[in-house]
Amino acid sequence: MSPLSSPVLAAAVLLILTGVPKIYRPGGTVVALRGLGVGKGSTAVARLIGVAECGIGVGALVVGGRWLNCAVAAAYAGFAIVLVLLLRRGVESCGCSSSEQTPPTISHLVLVIALAGAAAGAAFTEPVRGIATLGSPGVGLTIAVFGLGAVAGWLAWAVVSLLPELVAQKAR
Repeated sequence: MSPLSSPVLAAAVLLILTGVPKIYRPGGTVVALRGLGVGKGSTAVARLIGVAECGIGVGALVVGGRWLNCAVAAAYAGFAIVLVLLLRRGVESCGCSSSEQTPPTISHLVLVIALAGAAAGAAFTEPVRGIATLGSPGVGLTIAVFGLGAVAGWLAWAVVSLLPELVAQKAR
């Protein structure tokens, strides 16, 4: 099992946690797209991004392997580029969640760069396999790594999506 398993699995979980809201309530992503001048802030484009995120995340969790680890790395590298542009342009929403009040931040940028690096590192060294590895020797360790990855992914989502909203509410 790769030492990068937990960060890559966390990245996959985070893709799903941020992709689903884009499909159902794409408002924050529409604001970010408008700020970038992409698709005139189209709801359809925002939803398509959410579907792609979910597909990559589920694929990485279930199947895993070199190509899906590369897809996770590419997604987060793309997010890093988008965040840099959003930060430079002063756009109010990063587009990561359904909330229009989730601003792009430097800590958010550091997180996506770290996740891109972990997924790329795994892809080019020892690829992280998905749930299919549960039948292999060391089942207990595998379950623990998957659990840690899931919890880390949820915590990363909470920091990026919920924390800015809580800080904004406290400031009011």
